[in-house]
Amino acid sequence: MATKDLIPHRIGKWLDEDQHRNLEIVAEWLTVGDRKLDELAKHFVAQMRQGLGLKKSSVSPPDLAMIPTFVSDLPSENDHGCYLALDLGGTNLRYESRTA
Repeated sequence: MATKDLIPHRIGKWLDEDQHRNLEIVAEWLTVGDRKLDELAKHFVAQMRQGLGLKKSSVSPPDLAMIPTFVSDLPSENDHGCYLALDLGGTNLRYESRTA
């Protein structure tokens, strides 16, 4: 999506010309190109991997600490019943129930 597509086009009713120009500048600052987005995604994945594999004796902690999951296997087509997933974070409790 082009930056100009994010800005309302109706100058006059909602925005005067200065406000419209300022919004275009801010939208340009916040726009991330495909190459940069790919670079950020790769860095994020690398940080997650480092966070999962970090040993307590390591000198430099990762930028993104991770807690490994204790799910050892995925259900097969022979498994039936109700499955409950819990995410107990520092602030939120999330849950999901699925029946197979």
